[in-house]
Amino acid sequence: MNTYERKYLTLLEALEIINRKKEETQREFPVFYAAGYTPLHLLSFTQAYLQTSIPHERVIIKSGLFNDLIGNISMSKREEYRHLLIHIEWPDLDPRLGLRSSSGWDLSMLTDVIETIEKKTHALIAEVESAAASVPITLCFPTLPIFPMSYQPPHLQQALRLKMDGLMHRIQQRFIDSSRVQMIDPYWLDLHYTGYDRYDAESEISFGFPFTLPFASFLGALFADTIRVPAPKKGLITDLDGTLWSGILGDVGEEGIQWSLDHHAMHHGLYQRLLLSLSETGALIAVASKNDMFNVEKAFQRQDLIFTKDKAFPIQAHWNPKSLSVREILRTWNIGEDSVVFIDDSPLELEEVKRHFPKLTCLRFPKEEPKQILPFLHTLRQLFGKRQVTEEDKYRVESIRTSSEVFQVDGPEATVDQEALLSSIQSKIEIYTKGLKTDTRAFELVNKTNQFNLNGERYSQSAWDEMCESPNFVGVALGYKDKFGPLGKILVLLGEVEDGALDVRSLVMSCRAFSRRVEHRCLQWLFENYELREMRFHFRPTEKNGPIQNFFKEYEMNTEDPLLVLKRDDFYEKVPELYHAVEVKD
Repeated sequence: MNTYERKYLTLLEALEIINRKKEETQREFPVFYAAGYTPLHLLSFTQAYLQTSIPHERVIIKSGLFNDLIGNISMSKREEYRHLLIHIEWPDLDPRLGLRSSSGWDLSMLTDVIETIEKKTHALIAEVESAAASVPITLCFPTLPIFPMSYQPPHLQQALRLKMDGLMHRIQQRFIDSSRVQMIDPYWLDLHYTGYDRYDAESEISFGFPFTLPFASFLGALFADTIRVPAPKKGLITDLDGTLWSGILGDVGEEGIQWSLDHHAMHHGLYQRLLLSLSETGALIAVASKNDMFNVEKAFQRQDLIFTKDKAFPIQAHWNPKSLSVREILRTWNIGEDSVVFIDDSPLELEEVKRHFPKLTCLRFPKEEPKQILPFLHTLRQLFGKRQVTEEDKYRVESIRTSSEVFQVDGPEATVDQEALLSSIQSKIEIYTKGLKTDTRAFELVNKTNQFNLNGERYSQSAWDEMCESPNFVGVALGYKDKFGPLGKILVLLGEVEDGALDVRSLVMSCRAFSRRVEHRCLQWLFENYELREMRFHFRPTEKNGPIQNFFKEYEMNTEDPLLVLKRDDFYEKVPELYHAVEVKD
């Protein structure tokens, strides 16, 4: 049993979500589902999971005709959709591979089946390539077991199955590097469900729907996650004793703690490996431990540690409640609790922290259950997984450390000190105005930033492309660096300009750039470069975007209004002193 498995919807729960009243003014989010079987409940599950992830839009999922996968893909081109789901099953390549075919399983048929599925595979690749030019695609490969058509025992490798798998690999190789097509890994399905647990022959005979309800719910959740990719978590707070290593540091000393195979503690070593990997892809890692800091410092001096001290910031080691450590770490990182995971081996510590931070994801390290380490590691990778690693990810930990040490200004002399600081750090802003459509960092920033975010608007790939291709589109991404090092791209603004007015649809900035006045410099450059008389911000308050509301209040704009207007003269009257050098990188 996987104790880290997410909770999946029942069919009744999915239908309740679908049937909730929706505002007629909500923008539609249309999806086309291409399959050869009758999708039935799988459509309901997919729609429910997707509707939950995008509550401000009305999800609509349409499907095509029974037993015509390739025709359904072609049909999807007749209307505009935000996403295309394509689910291949073996009968789509040859009906004789399915339950509903009346043909026999004679030996002479096998050669013809191989020839048929090869031709169908070529046609399928061509149709997917054509569709991908206009809509993002999720591709799911066959999930159902194969009937025993061959004369050989089913536990032995067979020529037919080998050919079938080879053709699926051909499709995977064709689209693995495509930015328009994402593919669900069959290995992930195999980890969770056997073929027998996926297939419901009675349902297929009666309704043309071949899946068990639990598997359909699992698959629907995967489909929804590929359409509306959950924002990866930003930070992980880990315990030490019984978690990062085996043993109690205060009892056994720094030489007595273990994480190796020889000491039956390899699951701690595997956890350290994953933490190292997460830190190298931009995740923030901090420590919250009930320990003496002196002992912790000595432990981190061990040369055989896999996860080393320089990868962790900050380290909180004391004997106060761990919720206090978590509070200080969140303040240092300047990110919300819902973007963070807390790991501890003690249920009591997890409960204490959860009571103070209910939106924090709390997971118990499987100290006493090494067999659970693989599901545990998979869960963490799922929470922190990214489609791509950007240059900015490499800077994150060091920039947070610098911000904490340099830009945290307190006390009555804060204004004077801040001006002196900003004027002395040799800051430079790089402005990118071209290539936003294919800029993965800009796309990521808009879809994961919460605090300095104009309205919480998230973009699917198709909506992003549509915005970037609009006739009066204006888009900028800002990079930042100073004498302490680069932050990479940290601000994105999207809008449309007409008659001297810029309608700003999206404005986000990484929390790593706070206190540097990057947002002010961005607006100043836009006013000058486009000769604007005003900017109109399409604003919506969220639970988390207090920082951008404070920014608007600096210009005396009323954040209770949905459209905030900033006149050119008002901007120049109130803008603070700016010290950045500016370079346009076209």
